[in-house]
Amino acid sequence: MTLRRHLPYALIAALLLAFAGASGVLAPVAHAQTEEDPEPEVADQGPEAEAVYDRLLAVELVGGVDTPFGVAGGVIEFAPWRYLAFYAGGGIGRDGGRFAGGVHGRYPIGNAAVGLMLGFGGGAISWESTGGEMFLARRHWDMALFFHSGITFEYRWPEGIFGRIGFGMDGLITPEEPDACSLGPANGSGSGEPCGSAADTLALPIRGWAGLTIGYALDL
Repeated sequence: MTLRRHLPYALIAALLLAFAGASGVLAPVAHAQTEEDPEPEVADQGPEAEAVYDRLLAVELVGGVDTPFGVAGGVIEFAPWRYLAFYAGGGIGRDGGRFAGGVHGRYPIGNAAVGLMLGFGGGAISWESTGGEMFLARRHWDMALFFHSGITFEYRWPEGIFGRIGFGMDGLITPEEPDACSLGPANGSGSGEPCGSAADTLALPIRGWAGLTIGYALDL
């Protein structure tokens, strides 16, 4: 009877000892696995990548079709804030020299950024417009003031080199009267005659533009 009475206690003690022994063996193994195979860390490169947009000054080369700086030109950009920059530059357009300046709002997303350009420019422009199938008007301004706007998409590398594409609209503001204007047949034949009062009925030039920019943001 005594042996039978103490048997349950002996079994319980044996189970506890076995559990303690197993825990002592498994704990170092689990610890070793944790040290050998740590959880992968995902580094957040967002703020570091966007830091390139904090650079104060950038120089740019621009080329394209009827951009605010012409078909080819150079630009200097001053950015006191990563979300806002001021730019000024000039170049050669299809009708002569062009110059422009304005503000460039941008929103960095890592190394990339989307932006909006608003500004003014000046230079010469020649413009042809038709009046249905009846006549062709040729107008030329030696110097005119333009307003331009555009959307940009940009990517900057950590070294400061960047590329940007943009497209938008460019429209003449003043003067409304051209320096030269002639009317001719719609087929373009003949030298044409002075526009006279017909020039007042013609719409002011508005055209689209598209360009590619390559630049470098200086780490001052």
